[in-house]
Amino acid sequence: MDAPAKWHENDWDAVFAGKAVAQRYYLRSGLVRKDRLLHFVPSKRHPTTRVVRSLLELQRHLQELGVRPTRLDRGHKEAVKYVLKKAQSSNASGIRFFTEEEADAIVQIPTEPPWLALLGLVALLWTLHATPRRRWERRLCTAALLALSLQQLRNAWRARKCAGELLGGADVWVLQRNVTPYLHEGRKFHLRALLLCVGDLTAYLHEEVRVLLATQPYNDQDGNREAVHVTNMGVNQEVTGYSESKQNMSLDELGEVSSEIFQQLCEVLTRTLNNLRTTGRRHFFTLPNCWELFGVDFLVNSAREVLLLEVNPSPSLAMYRGSYGDLLGVESPLQEPLPSQWRRLPLMVASSLEDLERSQSPSSEGTHARFHAT
Repeated sequence: MDAPAKWHENDWDAVFAGKAVAQRYYLRSGLVRKDRLLHFVPSKRHPTTRVVRSLLELQRHLQELGVRPTRLDRGHKEAVKYVLKKAQSSNASGIRFFTEEEADAIVQIPTEPPWLALLGLVALLWTLHATPRRRWERRLCTAALLALSLQQLRNAWRARKCAGELLGGADVWVLQRNVTPYLHEGRKFHLRALLLCVGDLTAYLHEEVRVLLATQPYNDQDGNREAVHVTNMGVNQEVTGYSESKQNMSLDELGEVSSEIFQQLCEVLTRTLNNLRTTGRRHFFTLPNCWELFGVDFLVNSAREVLLLEVNPSPSLAMYRGSYGDLLGVESPLQEPLPSQWRRLPLMVASSLEDLERSQSPSSEGTHARFHAT
C-alpha cells in the first residue's frame, strides 16, 4: 500500500458527494495545531501553555508563567524553564528554549509606542515658528523632547529586531513552561504513537509505541540544548554521538512502567477526542468516507504522568522500520477489520457526547468552556 495522497491532491467535491474516499480528513486543525489542541487535552495532561502572536504577548505570558530571576541563585537562573514552539510545525522546527535570565531579558525589552517621536517633531516646528526673542527657550524644550524621541525610536527598533529574531518564521507560537521529564538511563525521551481515525468516528492506537531519546544525558542547565532537550529523531541524527539502536526503542524496553504508560496514552487520547467532538465539526470535520493516520507525541513527566504534546499529520514512519502498508495491515480501514495490534479507543457515542456538551456551560472551568472563552 502506498502512502496517502497529500491533502490538496484529493477531489474534495467528490468526497463530500460520497463518490470518493480520502485518506485525509478535510479539516483537523483542532488536532494538528498546537494553539487549538491545548483547549481539548484533559486538564493537567498538557504542558502549561500560552498562545503568542506578538512580542508584547510573549512578554505578558512570560510574566504570567512566573519569570522571577532576581529571586534565584545562579544555578537556577541558568536552568531551562520555558519553551517556545511554532503552532504549526513538526520535527522541532524553530523550537527555542529560555532560561529565567533569558526570559527576564525578553520581558525587559521596551515595547511602548514611540509617540514622543511625533511630539518631538511638533516641538521642532514650534521652535522654528517662534519669535527670535523666545526661540532659545523653545530650543531647550525641543532638545529635551528630541532626545527622548530618539531613545524611544531606538527602543522601537530594538523591539522590532527582537520580535523578528524570536517570532520570525511563523504568525502563531505557543509558549510552554518546561516540564521536568521522567528519564530513561539519565536521558530525556518522548513517545511517538500512531493514532488511526476512521470514518465518523472510530479511533485506534497502535500497540507499537516508539521511545525516542535525546543524545546527551539530561541536564536542565545551559548547554547544548538540542542534544539534551530535543528528542526528535531527525534532529538527533545530526548530533555527534547519536545511536539509533540506543535512541529508538520500543515502549516495552522501559520495563514494568510500559503497561501503565500505554494505558495512560489510551485514556488521554480518548478524552481529547471526546472533548474535540463536542464542538461539532468546526475543528475536526469527520466524514464516513475518510480516514487518516496521525503521529502523536507524548512526554512522561517526573511523576510518571503522560502529557500530550502534539499531533502530527503525515507522520514519518522511519522509526518503525516498516512500510506504510505493513503498519496499517489493511488496504482500507473503512472496509476491512484492522489487525489486533490496533487498540480501539472507547470513544463516546453521539448521545453521550450531547450530554457532555450540555454539561459544559459558559461559566464552567472545563476544557470546552475555556475554548469558547478565548
